[in-house]
Amino acid sequence: MMFATQSLLLFLFRMVLTTHCVVVDAGHGGDHDAGATLGTIKEKTLTLTMANELREQLLQQLPHYQVVMPRGTDRDVSLGERIRFANQHDCEAFISLHVNSSRNAQLSGIETFYLDTFKSRFQQRLRETFMRIEGHRLSVTDLIARELEIKTVTQQSGELAVRMLKTVHRELASEYAGVRINSVKRDIFELLLGVRMPAILVEAGYLSNENDRQRLQNTHYRHLLEKAMALAVKEFLQPSLSKMQ
Repeated sequence: MMFATQSLLLFLFRMVLTTHCVVVDAGHGGDHDAGATLGTIKEKTLTLTMANELREQLLQQLPHYQVVMPRGTDRDVSLGERIRFANQHDCEAFISLHVNSSRNAQLSGIETFYLDTFKSRFQQRLRETFMRIEGHRLSVTDLIARELEIKTVTQQSGELAVRMLKTVHRELASEYAGVRINSVKRDIFELLLGVRMPAILVEAGYLSNENDRQRLQNTHYRHLLEKAMALAVKEFLQPSLSKMQ
């Protein structure tokens, strides 16, 4: 237990010294993972376009921050590589961009996900993810320390997930009142389980829904959406920004 306490203290100390940066992850990519596809429209292409555009918005709104991306081109990047990339950069927030799809073409809207630490599978998935990323098993003390670390970060992830949807709704309401803002959701995604910073996954709309699909292909709409997303990140990071002034 002493080792677990020391590990948690080291984690909290590391958070204080965190590099001022944000990770923007373009979901899917490369020759073997196009993501959701409808005709010639591919999720991997949309997420890459949005990630590059969001990066520019973040650089404008957060001039003292770096914005780093696991992939800036159409290439294969495994979940393990994305996790290691994010953790090596040790940033203050991680945003993974995706586009939804469903057999029900009526489903639409934007939603955010953050890690669910209450599901019965949580500890098992944590062990499996650690084994894949680090290449060795978690000891009992390491597992306790990692759980404490995750639960500290997960609360912040939840705050970011909620703020993201609230800010997007507020900023889009005047021009795009018809955009559906879905609820914040929780799940045990391996990506969110492995990243050691506040992390959310954003589903920016449904490729299978005609209105969402048209909006996501509209440059003006994407500009407003990404500007709102960048503002949400800025608002989330405000305590850090205040210390920098």
